[in-house]
Amino acid sequence: MSKYIKLIRLHHWVKNILISIVFLFNPGIWTIANISQLLLLILFWGLIASSGYIINDILDVENDRLHPTKRFRPIASGDVSIKSALTIAVMFIVVSFVCTYLLSVTSFIVLICYFVLNTCYSLYLKTIRYLDIIILTAFYMLRIIIGATLFDLEITNWFFATSFFGFLAISIKKREMETYKVKDGQKTRRKYSKADSITLNTLSYIAAFASLIFLNLHTILYLHLKNIYLLLFINASALYVVFSFLDKESITDDPVKTFLKNPIFYIIAVALTAIYIYIISQSAG
Repeated sequence: MSKYIKLIRLHHWVKNILISIVFLFNPGIWTIANISQLLLLILFWGLIASSGYIINDILDVENDRLHPTKRFRPIASGDVSIKSALTIAVMFIVVSFVCTYLLSVTSFIVLICYFVLNTCYSLYLKTIRYLDIIILTAFYMLRIIIGATLFDLEITNWFFATSFFGFLAISIKKREMETYKVKDGQKTRRKYSKADSITLNTLSYIAAFASLIFLNLHTILYLHLKNIYLLLFINASALYVVFSFLDKESITDDPVKTFLKNPIFYIIAVALTAIYIYIISQSAG
């Protein structure tokens, strides 16, 4: 069973929490029926995302077998055959497509866009420098968008900008960390060299602080927060996350995994979510 859990990369399903973000910030629609629909959508997205991981592993199997860590993936190591993996992927795709369509046609369209983009990424786009980073960011953003489409909720421009630059920073940092594992003159599988690490590091700083700036603009200009103590806490917490994230000594090749191992990030995430639900409720009232 463990090999199949590794195959579908179940730990990556934590990213699907993003689907609930817009819903969480609209407490007026918190009903059992809506929560049930949301959980189903998160499940269906998880299935389609896992099918993408499987397809990518099948396409990359030869390269993965030469990689120091990826050679232990189920397909590359031979624990799961390509035929079995492909069967699981097709089953996930069919179930996800049919069930999402029955749940919401608009959400189904977003899911199709994600699947097509993910497939193109696996086949070719991941080899185009910098475009691959933008696509990784789009994968995060599509999770937020599909959650909003399920209940026909608005995503404000400020929130979109905050999220986009935040996820852009994560995507850049992921590529940056990969450059530290290659020798001078060599390139990563995504065509980045060690010389690119400085550029990527600078871009990650710019994107992270751009996200923080838009967060403040969203909070002050759109939500009209006047409580300076709450604003201080928001900025202090966000800065801690940003500084921790930008510290290459504490980040592994996968920034998401690093965050998941730090309990402080969970506390900050829960605290900030609660604060923004309170702020939005006060603003609506």
